[in-house]
Amino acid sequence: MWKFNGTTFTDDEINKYSKEMNMSASAYVSKFNVEEKIFNVVGIAKGSGMIFPNMGTMLGFVFTDFPLPLKILNLLLKEAVDKSFNSITVDGDTSTSDTCLLFSTPSITLKENIKDIIPTIILQLK
Repeated sequence: MWKFNGTTFTDDEINKYSKEMNMSASAYVSKFNVEEKIFNVVGIAKGSGMIFPNMGTMLGFVFTDFPLPLKILNLLLKEAVDKSFNSITVDGDTSTSDTCLLFSTPSITLKENIKDIIPTIILQLK
C-alpha cells in the first residue's frame, strides 16, 4: 500500500514521506474497532495544477479492509465528497476530471447487521 506514492508522480523528482508514519505525506490513516477487530481506513490524494491553461486535477483514493456492501460504499462516498472533495480548489484552477474512489477489501464477514454498526464507526473516526 505505501508504495502507492511513487505511482502518482507527475514532474516530482523525489518521494514525499512522513517519517512518523513511514508512508506518503499525503496519506491519512485511521483505525476503528468493530466486534473486537481492528479495521483501517487509508486515504491518499494527489493534486496537480498547471500554470497554463489554468487547469488542475485532484485524485483521491480511499481504502478500507472493513466489509462494506457496494450500495453503502457509494452512499458513504457521495456524502463525504459532497462535503469535502467537491469543495477543494487547486490554486483556483478549473478541473474537468477530479476523481475520488472508495474501495473495500474485506478479509472477514461480520456477525452484526452493517446498518446497525455504521453510527458506531463514524463516532470512532471523528
